[in-house]
Amino acid sequence: MVSYVRTGQARQRKEKEHIMKKIINAIRSLFHGNHEAGMATAEYAVGTAAVISFGGILWKLLTDPAFRELLWKLITWLFNMIFGVVGS
Repeated sequence: MVSYVRTGQARQRKEKEHIMKKIINAIRSLFHGNHEAGMATAEYAVGTAAVISFGGILWKLLTDPAFRELLWKLITWLFNMIFGVVGS
């Protein structure tokens, strides 16, 4: 009967130690773990969506003849102001 009681106490002690180790590891992972791993994926998704949106807007603007003419006038005006070499 004494060995059964000791075995039961040993089992309870091991279970308590196991639970304490889990708690300690959980607390450690909060401070030292990789708890923001999922955020990188979300940030990449938002960044990708922003780049695609910006690319679509840029594509639409650059394929518009009126915008290209305006852009060309701006570039030639800048070159004339800086270098004085591009003719009108």
